[in-house]
Amino acid sequence: MTRNMQFVTWLFVVIAFTLLPAVVESATSKTELTIGYYAMPGTHDTMESLVNRFRELHPELRVQTVWADYGMFYQKLLPQIAAGKGPDVWLSDGVRVAEAAEGGFALDITDWVNRDLDPREVLALQANRDPSGRIWGVPQGLQITMLFYNIDLFNSAGVVYPDSSWTLDTFRRAAIKLTRDTNGDGNIDVYGTQMPIYITETWFPIIKLFGGEVLDPTLRHARLTNPNTVKALRWMYDLIFKDRAATREYMYLASWKVAMEFAIYNKLLNIKRAKLNYGIEMLPQGPAGRWTSLVANSWVINKAAPRERQQAAWEWIKFFSGPEAQLTWGRLGEAFPANRLAVEKMVAEDPRLRAVLMSIPFAGTMDQNAVWTEWYVAVEKRLQEVWAQKAELEPTILLINQEVQAILDRAYRRN
Repeated sequence: MTRNMQFVTWLFVVIAFTLLPAVVESATSKTELTIGYYAMPGTHDTMESLVNRFRELHPELRVQTVWADYGMFYQKLLPQIAAGKGPDVWLSDGVRVAEAAEGGFALDITDWVNRDLDPREVLALQANRDPSGRIWGVPQGLQITMLFYNIDLFNSAGVVYPDSSWTLDTFRRAAIKLTRDTNGDGNIDVYGTQMPIYITETWFPIIKLFGGEVLDPTLRHARLTNPNTVKALRWMYDLIFKDRAATREYMYLASWKVAMEFAIYNKLLNIKRAKLNYGIEMLPQGPAGRWTSLVANSWVINKAAPRERQQAAWEWIKFFSGPEAQLTWGRLGEAFPANRLAVEKMVAEDPRLRAVLMSIPFAGTMDQNAVWTEWYVAVEKRLQEVWAQKAELEPTILLINQEVQAILDRAYRRN
């Protein structure tokens, strides 16, 4: 062997052994996965316990979490995903999935959903389906607007409990009877209900119950001047200022200041903490029949994440969609389960939840699009002026419709 050949052979061995640890490490290294989520008070520990269970089931993954309260989470998340960074999978408010999809930040998971998830077992998959049929998220749980009521306040006022036959007229009459001055000082101590300006729990579902519109089916045109929309908002206003049976302020049922309320499922967190004697019923029927709001807070996969991390994120979503995770999360009271087996178990444990299950066929989303946050905030800002009695209702509705249409035109103007 020549001196040159000996040198080349020696150099090859040195290089090979130098690279060997890296090769071995690469072959045995775990795929990283970062899960991001927001947490309401009292929910963080349960989520982390589910993450730990997922780690046990997937030892091939190295899983870390990032979390914060809702406001801080989105304050940090939005600039991160806009920069092509952020967690590999994150918990999105259901009303903001469309914003992430149309903004180009969410991964299209239609094929994975169709391959791995059965819509008979995983509920409300349609909530994250866009008009072209693409799916952008899978429900972490369901927020459905229901009628919650304080049984003790009903008993003290001698009012019959709500049932599925109630209409908005029945609701109004009951609210008037439940409104009471308990100490005779001339001031209302307990209102029959509350009617704050809150899209998910009040004005959007009530508009739908009256047969009104907010946006048209294309989500590109404002329809707030629909006569039925005006009737719905007038009904809310009169319940506060004419009947004096509702407060315009937001009050929790557990405060004992209101006897009943339209509220999403996670209000059970406060109700359970307060050990309130409560009931749950479907929303009353309106002139147009039944309707209720559905917010499917959902897991969304980061489009900018490496493919192996996206696949790991999908494993997390499948785990969280299963009965074990859904039952654990549902029992917490943060969200109604999006898994059929978990739902059946919970309804068997607490028959009051059957009303939530019966509401699902009538549940719909709230005209979410790429500028949902912008246009609904514009609506609520103007309606707050009316509720503060600084503006008249009907002229303000005309102004709201113009402002919402201007927002939609800016977002979807054609080049």
